[in-house]
Amino acid sequence: MTIRLSENIRKNRKQLGLTQEQLAEAMGVSIGAVHKWETGLSTPDITLIVALANFFDTSVDALLGYEMKDNGTSAILARFNGYYDAKDRDGLAEAEQALVRYPNSFEIVYGAASLYIAFGFERGEKALLHRAIELLEDSERLLPQNSHPEISNMTIQGEKALAYYRLGEVKRAIELLERSNAGGFFNNIIGGLLALSDSDPDRMIPYLSHALIDILISLFNITPGYVRYYVKKKQYAEAFAFLDWAEGVLADLHSGKGPDYLDRIHAEAAVLRAYVYLENGDRDTSRRLLQEANATAVRFDDAPCFDMSRIRFVESAGVTSAYDIFGSNLQNGLAAFVRMIDNATLGSLWEEITKN
Repeated sequence: MTIRLSENIRKNRKQLGLTQEQLAEAMGVSIGAVHKWETGLSTPDITLIVALANFFDTSVDALLGYEMKDNGTSAILARFNGYYDAKDRDGLAEAEQALVRYPNSFEIVYGAASLYIAFGFERGEKALLHRAIELLEDSERLLPQNSHPEISNMTIQGEKALAYYRLGEVKRAIELLERSNAGGFFNNIIGGLLALSDSDPDRMIPYLSHALIDILISLFNITPGYVRYYVKKKQYAEAFAFLDWAEGVLADLHSGKGPDYLDRIHAEAAVLRAYVYLENGDRDTSRRLLQEANATAVRFDDAPCFDMSRIRFVESAGVTSAYDIFGSNLQNGLAAFVRMIDNATLGSLWEEITKN
C-alpha cells in the first residue's frame, strides 16, 4: 500500500494557483501546518483530509494517492524476486506477511525461504539462517504442490545444507548432502566441504574425482550445441573459439599413461571441427579432420579404454565409464554422431572415408 498525500496536496494547491498561505486560510490552519503537510512532516487529521478533498474537488482516495498492492501469489513472488535482486531486506517483512496470508502455498513458503537463505548467507546471520531452515522444512511438506522442474526434494536438501554450512555446522551439512546425493549431484560440494573440514584426503578424493569427470562430460555434452548454434548464425569464428577452449581443457587432462577415454572426445571434437570447416566452405580441411577422427577411432577400438583413472587429476581408483551415448565401438559411435549433425555433405564425406 502506497500513500502520496503530501505530494497530492502540493500538486492540487499549485493547480489552483494558490499559495500555502491562501490554502491555510481556506482550511483555517496555519501556514506552518500546510508546509508540514506538503513536506510529509505531519498529516492532517481525517476531518481535514475530507475538507481538503472537497476543496480540491476530488475524492479522498485520489487525494491520498492510495494504491493497494496486488497480494496475489504471482505478484508477491515477483516482488520477492525484486527484493532478492536489489538486496532489499524489506523483503523479509513482506515475506512474513505473505506467510501469514498463504501458510500452505509451496511457492510462497519456498520463495520466502530463498530470501532468508540469501540474506542470512550474505552476513552469516544465524537467526535468518535458522528461519530459512524452518521454511525449507515446511517446503518439503508442501512439495506435492510444486510445478517447477528445477526444484525437487534434492535441491531443498541442498539449500538446507548450505544454511547449515553457513551456521558452521559443516559435518551436518555434509551428512545431509551425502544422504541426498542422487546421481552424484552434490559430488563437487561434498568434496569441497570435506577438503575444508576433514584431514583424511582419501575420503574427499572419490567425490572430487567423480565431480571432475561430471564436469568433463558436461562440457562435451554442451559443445555440439554451442557449435551448431554458432554455425546456424554463421559465426564460424565463435564456433572455432569454443572448440579451441574446450579442447584446451582436454589437453591438460591427458596423464600420458597411454590411450584413454579422452581420445573418444578428441575424435568427436574433430568431427565437429570438420562440420564447421565444411559449412564455412573448406571441404579439403573438413575431409582431413574426418580422416583424423576415423584414425583415432580405429586406434581406440583396437585397444578400448574406459578407465577414467587414466585421466589426470582423477585420483580415485576404479572410476570407469563403461557405457557411452554413441556405443562402445567408437567407429560406430562417430557414424551416429555424424548422422546426428544431419549435414548431407558431411555424411557423404564420412562414408567415403570409412569405406576406403
